Amino acid sequence: MAQFSIKEAVKFSFVSYGRHLALLLSASAIVGGSFWFATVAPRYVSQKLGIEHHLIRQDTDIAGISYDEAKVDPSIITQRPAEGIFGRISARPLESVALILVTFFVWALFLFLLLGCMKLGLTIVDKNSGLLCLLFQISARQMMRFIGASLIFWLSLSIPVGALGMSLFTFMMMYPPKPIAIMVGLVLGVCVMAVFFWSLRFIFYGYCIVDKPRIGMFDALSMSITITDGSRWRIVASLCIFAVLAWVVRYIINASLVLSGSVEVMKYGIKSARFVCILVIMPFFIPYFSYIYRSLTRKA
Repeated sequence: MAQFSIKEAVKFSFVSYGRHLALLLSASAIVGGSFWFATVAPRYVSQKLGIEHHLIRQDTDIAGISYDEAKVDPSIITQRPAEGIFGRISARPLESVALILVTFFVWALFLFLLLGCMKLGLTIVDKNSGLLCLLFQISARQMMRFIGASLIFWLSLSIPVGALGMSLFTFMMMYPPKPIAIMVGLVLGVCVMAVFFWSLRFIFYGYCIVDKPRIGMFDALSMSITITDGSRWRIVASLCIFAVLAWVVRYIINASLVLSGSVEVMKYGIKSARFVCILVIMPFFIPYFSYIYRSLTRKA
């Protein structure tokens, strides 16, 4: 049963942060920039094409369903959003396809660089050195397997969660009294926690694909299950530490914007706060999770 030391992981990450600061900041800027591009590009393209960026409009597709409507016909909870999506696609088919392709491309670019970040992190752990070019040394086969494994993982996660959530939502719409709503909320919370713990088994499948270039996507998922067996509580603790650190950094950034007292600084600073947070946090994230993965594989 593989284990790792959270204290050693944190210590190694801070030491690597200082020792490879320029390298890690550069990698973070590239990956963070690709994330920013992935969020901005689809919206920009949709504006140029004259179509809506969001295929589902919240005000008409979801919020427009009343309790009375749901009681009479609960199926409209799923039918109305579907009609909204396919109605917009059929109205502008070529533009919608172009938007989907652009969205896929920019997020695939982000995932490619994210895989490169994992490779850089493993190199720093193994050799205590690294090069920025490692970000781009991901083969097409590894990329396709990573996308395939991600689709398998997210589909296996979203289908049962979506079905459960829709069932509970339909039940609440049909029976809105407060005690029942509270009970349903508690059940949903327990189910979400159960799914969270279940999903932790697959947290390192990307590292497995980078570390073992010939491994298949199913084998990568299986390997992640094997190395995380018996270490899930430690992984939860390590994620909590990272989340707290990210929250502290974001809080400091937001507080700095508020204390500046300038409306212009706050206006543009809030928009870039997410990117700055990624830029600061990722140099810690890269060696942190790479160290945890390598510790698990050495002791598995």
